[in-house]
Amino acid sequence: MIRRTLFAALAFAAATSMVLADDLCMKIETAALEGKNAEIDTLVAQGASVNCQFSDGWTALMHAVYGKKLETVTHLLKAGANPNLARKDGVTALKMAKAGQVLGMGESEVKLYADIEAALVASGAK
Repeated sequence: MIRRTLFAALAFAAATSMVLADDLCMKIETAALEGKNAEIDTLVAQGASVNCQFSDGWTALMHAVYGKKLETVTHLLKAGANPNLARKDGVTALKMAKAGQVLGMGESEVKLYADIEAALVASGAK
């Protein structure tokens, strides 16, 4: 009886921890997409990982690239974001930045993606 109760308590604690981690992951990815660096710092202080990935493999860094948030890309890299993590389909933040330069709408957007690419490469993206 005690073993079963202990097992149930441990299972509940693990499930609760996973839900909280998923919630923080979703929040940090949303903050990255919206370019909210102060919110990212708050979430990291609460235990969010700058490298968390959902089932599709997207990271906060990828959301910042997708959202064209150069300052947030730089902020996440300084906070320890791994630029070489890949989505399930093999796409990395660097590949997203390169695609943005090809598909960019206008010269300023193409330059922005080039600047994002340079920041990623400077931090070790391959």
